[in-house]
Amino acid sequence: MNKGNVVIDKYKLSFSLIIIFFIIFNFIVFSICGSEYETNINIFSIISTFEIVISFIIFKKFFHVFFSPLGFFYIVTVLYSVGQTIGWTLHLNMGEIDLLKYGVNYKYIYLGLIYSLNGILLLFLGFLFGHKNKNNNINEFQTKKNVMDINVLNLLSKFLFVISLPFLIYYWSRILPSIYIGGYTGYYDTMNNFSKIEVLISLVADLFPVSLILLNITSNNKKIKFITIFLLFIYVGITLYIGGRSAAVELMIALFISIQYLGKRINKRGWILLIIVGYLFLSVLNVVADNRNGNNRSIIDTISGFSLKMTDTLGEFIGEMGWQMSSTSWTMEFLENNNKFKYGGSYIISLTSVIPNFGQWDVHPANKINPSNWMQEKLGRTTGLGYSFIAETYYNFSWFGLCLIFLIGFLTSKWLSPINPNNAKYNFKYMSIIVISFATLLKPFVRSTFGAVIHKLFFSLIIIVIGFILIKKLYNKGGKYESRNSNMG
Repeated sequence: MNKGNVVIDKYKLSFSLIIIFFIIFNFIVFSICGSEYETNINIFSIISTFEIVISFIIFKKFFHVFFSPLGFFYIVTVLYSVGQTIGWTLHLNMGEIDLLKYGVNYKYIYLGLIYSLNGILLLFLGFLFGHKNKNNNINEFQTKKNVMDINVLNLLSKFLFVISLPFLIYYWSRILPSIYIGGYTGYYDTMNNFSKIEVLISLVADLFPVSLILLNITSNNKKIKFITIFLLFIYVGITLYIGGRSAAVELMIALFISIQYLGKRINKRGWILLIIVGYLFLSVLNVVADNRNGNNRSIIDTISGFSLKMTDTLGEFIGEMGWQMSSTSWTMEFLENNNKFKYGGSYIISLTSVIPNFGQWDVHPANKINPSNWMQEKLGRTTGLGYSFIAETYYNFSWFGLCLIFLIGFLTSKWLSPINPNNAKYNFKYMSIIVISFATLLKPFVRSTFGAVIHKLFFSLIIIVIGFILIKKLYNKGGKYESRNSNMG
């Protein structure tokens, strides 16, 4: 073991001990606290905010780059899992979506907070244990192979663009009138009435933003880059109008990662501009949240609402994302008396979600013990409430699900931490898979079920990988090993 590795191991040991101390401390305080749940929530909100801030500092110190793929994954997971604790600590106005005002039983908000906070810390501990340095030395073969991968990905992006565009136009022509007339309820009504062919059309349409991001990062043509960014922002704008806040966020993160790691890195002036644009973007998200259930919505409604939301932007954004902790709280409440945990059943049956239902089942097997559907039925709701991977671990294994969260963190770190700004451009194919994953899998992972992740994984990432392999074989047969053309579109 060389000296550099010894230093890294010492950092890993010391930082891991800090996180383990936090977890032990939390459970000791939890065991001492009585049944004054509102007081307990206030106490643990402060503890949670402090421990999350320390974990962010440790992340930057250990992984060196904060806004990395792994860093974004952690930030988004924190905001969705325990985000409202930050709002409670800082006394931010989170609007009607504040869980303390939403009607959720305080006891289960408290229990959900304890489970989610320690789950986040164990996820982070998994990051530390799973981290492995990547050798940045680049050889001639790797460079040549990387050029070929870029060319193949460029061809694949054009193919995906041509295939997905007509499907997207059809999908929007069905959805947008429903949104205008019936709001978000109209969206759900239309989606529920989709035929099996239309469901397939929507899945192909989802490949359109992926094609734009891939085309942007594989092209040297400045006009093509500008057009792809322009089209992507139009797509994000329409997605926001539909009400897809999480989908818009995951696309923006994927775009940022692709530019930061595979394009020209953002300078200090760019960061200032990014912060301003980001704040405005958060304001738009809040307007979308307020308008999503309104009827006869127009662009004018969105613009007028935007001017009124500037002051409450941060609080309502944190409230919207952190509301997802409700799925953990409700799961703990509904399972408290019957203890009907699934012991991995929801994960196993979710593997069938890749099989389309052409009428062979009255109810698709993946929906029979789907925790999101189960919670929706328990609450008597008619529209989806989302879910979370943290809640699903409890749904399956009770408090032992925390061990599974550690494993998720370990595996995620193994996958994402080897990539850094120095080696990303020389591992283009690997980095492209990460970008595509963020553009397609981040939303279902943090605010849905494992079945939704498997479904997206199969109908987006795996299909794209298969397409890459097929095009690469044709590319090899053509003997096209020349370097990247400067005029490549």
